[in-house]
Amino acid sequence: MANFGLSDLRIVSPMRTVTEAWDAEAVPYAVFAEDVLDQARTFGSLREALGDCGLVLGTGATSRKGLQALSPRGAAEGVIAEAVAEGTKVALVLGNERFGLSREEVSLCSHTINIQTSVPSKTKNRSTSEHVNSSLNLSHAAAILFYEVFTSSPRRPLGAPEQSTKPSRPLPLKAKLKLKDLLYRSRRLLDVGPPAGHQLRDDEESLTSLVARNALSAKDASVLFQICKRLEVLSGSRMNGLGEALVDRVGDHPLSAVAPELSLSKDELAWLERELHMKRDQQQQ
Repeated sequence: MANFGLSDLRIVSPMRTVTEAWDAEAVPYAVFAEDVLDQARTFGSLREALGDCGLVLGTGATSRKGLQALSPRGAAEGVIAEAVAEGTKVALVLGNERFGLSREEVSLCSHTINIQTSVPSKTKNRSTSEHVNSSLNLSHAAAILFYEVFTSSPRRPLGAPEQSTKPSRPLPLKAKLKLKDLLYRSRRLLDVGPPAGHQLRDDEESLTSLVARNALSAKDASVLFQICKRLEVLSGSRMNGLGEALVDRVGDHPLSAVAPELSLSKDELAWLERELHMKRDQQQQ
């Protein structure tokens, strides 16, 4: 890291404390880079470690639908160079040696970086019929990535503060995840009837991906924050949000007069019809 102007090392959930590992193993190999080890910080989760970062790039072959995968040079010359020029703190996330990054960890990334090799994944050696390992050693992959960032960026530590000429910088991940939580709560206020389990999971993953991979500015995000908070206020004390409001609104009018405007699903229509029948029966008693 020190060779390429990087100094902010953050370790997530290490098996041993940094001090124990450094003294016996890392320090002898850290020639003229003991400061990086001395200043390294540990965190209990990746979310906590990335809280103040505006651009997050994960490494490895793992990706997900809708997440842009870049080469090390493409990332260094593109999104990383732009972020550094704006004074945005950038995080380069490397998974552990054996398993890499999990699907949940990748969902926190704005982009992924993949280092291509001459051997495709899951290729067999024809002479031995054994699978050829096409992945790189973690230290080698890190060196390639750090070199590309170093040669494409100004000669200063990556993510070091710089006065931005833009009125609003990208939102750090901690604020993005707070926005995601508000958006998720707002989405639940728009449910018509109890949502299915897969719907809850899909909404959570989609919103996490949405806020993580987009460079939202504080100005743009403030509009979304305001929409979410106002929606919560308008929902008031209604336990079922939109569904309960629709039951009150429809009243004696035919359901077909309201439903087409909302593009309700079959399950939501069925729930709304049941609730309307129950309410009308109670009124007749």
